[in-house]
Amino acid sequence: MAPSIASQHGDKATVSHGEFTEAIKGEPGDAEKTIWQLINENRRAIIVTFFANCGSFLFGYDVLVQGAVTALPAFS
Repeated sequence: MAPSIASQHGDKATVSHGEFTEAIKGEPGDAEKTIWQLINENRRAIIVTFFANCGSFLFGYDVLVQGAVTALPAFS
């Protein structure tokens, strides 16, 4: 049976979290940008999310209208 990694390198395993903390911080210049600059840089993502939101809104509206119409006395 092969020895465990912890026993090969001592009692405790060490992990560096440097990459994780750098990913959270983001780009160095992001804090200095205005909201309009960020919108201009991420235009495609905003357009895709807008259309996805429109689709969900229209689906909800359709469900509401169909429920209201089928509840009318003429359909009972």
